[in-house]
Amino acid sequence: MKLSKPRTKFYSCGIVYWQFLRDLLARSIHRGDDLTKFEAAAAEHFGSDHAVAVPMARVGIYLCLRYYLQAGQLVASSPYTLAEVINMIVCAGGTPRFVDIDRNNADLDPEKLSQCTDDNLGAILVTHLHGIPANIRPILEFAKSRGIPVIEDAAQSAGAMVDGRYVGTLGNAGVFSFGILKQLNSIYGGMVLTNDAALTAFLREELAKFAPVPVGTLAYKLAYLGRNHVLTSNPIFTLGTFPLLRHGALHGVGWINRLVTVETDLRLKHEIDDWYQHQLSASQARMLLRQLPDLEKHDQQRIRHGQAYLELLSDVPGLVLPKLPENCRATFAHFPVQVADPPNLLRWLNFYGQDVVIQHFANCAELDCFSKFRRDCPVAAEVANSMVLLPTYPDFGIHNVQRNSQIVRKYFGAGQPIFDGTNRLQLG
Repeated sequence: MKLSKPRTKFYSCGIVYWQFLRDLLARSIHRGDDLTKFEAAAAEHFGSDHAVAVPMARVGIYLCLRYYLQAGQLVASSPYTLAEVINMIVCAGGTPRFVDIDRNNADLDPEKLSQCTDDNLGAILVTHLHGIPANIRPILEFAKSRGIPVIEDAAQSAGAMVDGRYVGTLGNAGVFSFGILKQLNSIYGGMVLTNDAALTAFLREELAKFAPVPVGTLAYKLAYLGRNHVLTSNPIFTLGTFPLLRHGALHGVGWINRLVTVETDLRLKHEIDDWYQHQLSASQARMLLRQLPDLEKHDQQRIRHGQAYLELLSDVPGLVLPKLPENCRATFAHFPVQVADPPNLLRWLNFYGQDVVIQHFANCAELDCFSKFRRDCPVAAEVANSMVLLPTYPDFGIHNVQRNSQIVRKYFGAGQPIFDGTNRLQLG
C-alpha cells in the first residue's frame, strides 16, 4: 500500500504531549524559570539582544505597534496576509496603509513603498512569507531615511537569513510564531526579538498585565493538536482522512472543504480578543527549549526540498515561482507556486494522490471589513487568486517532491486541462 503524505506536519508532538502531561501531573505548568531560560537561549540562537515570549505572534505585532505608533499614524503593510494581522494594526491605534506586493514572493514591494509619500507614516510591517525572506534591504533604507521603525512578521520564516543574519533581527523588532504548524511548536505562542531595550521593557510591562494561560485552554488546544495529529498519521491518513479530503476537492463538496478552511472570521476589530491576553507558561517554554537545538536540522531538510522544487520546475513556462533575494537563505515553510486556476491544479494533484493546499491569505485591501482602508493593489489581488502551496516539511521525502513536480510539469505540458476525472496526464 502506498502511503499518502499530508499537506503539512505538526512538529515535535511527542515532546509537546509528554511535557504537558508531565507538568500537569506535577502541577508545574506555571512553575519554574524556564521562560527566562528560553528567552535567553532564543536571543543567543538568533543573535539578538533581547527575546520576549508572547502569547501569539499577532499579539507581538500588536504590542510592538502600540509602542512605536502615535494614535492615527499609518502603518505600511502588505495586503496579502491574515485579516487578523491587519486588525492588530487597528487595535494598536494605527491605520493600515496597504502597499502592493512583489509578484514572485508576495512580499512588500520596495518600489511601491518608495512611492508612499504620506507624512503620517509611523511604521512599516514587513512579512517574510513561506520561509522566503522579503526583499528587505531597500525597505530598511527607506525606513532609515524617514526615521520609521520596521517590524518584521517572521511567523513563517524562523531560520531564514539575509546577509548571514536571521530574519526578525534586521528591523527594529521581529515577531515569530510557535503555533502547532510552525517549526517550533508550543501548542500556541510566539516571540519578539529586538535590540531595543526600551521596547523590551514596554513588552514586559504590558505582558505582566496578562493572566497566566489557563490550564484548561492549553488542554483544549492540545486536544485539537492531538486530533489533527492522529488524522494526519498513517495509516489513518491514507485510509480515511485523505480519501475524504480528496473527495471534497474533486467534487466540490462544501462541508468537507470547509473542514480545512483556516480563517473565517473576517471582521474589523478595535480591541484584541480577551483570549489573546495570556502569558506563555513555563511548561510551554520547556517544550520550546527541547526543540530549539533541532531547528537547524529541520531547516536543512526543508531547504533541500525547496531547492529540489526550484530545480525541477524552473523551466515550466507559465508557472510563477519564488525568486530568492541575493545572498539570502530561504527555509521554505512551503514551496509557493502560482497558477491561473488553483482549484483545477489542486484537483489534478489530489487525483494522483498528492495532498496540497491553496494559500488561504486574501487581498485584505479589497475585503469588505477593511473597506475604509481600501486601496488598489492589483498584484495582491492576482496573487490571492493564484497561490498553491507544495509541501516541504522534513518527513515529506524527496520522492514526493519529485512526484508533485512531475504532476505540475505534466499539467502545464498538457495545456493546463480542466479536470475531468480521467488519467488525462498519463501518469501512473
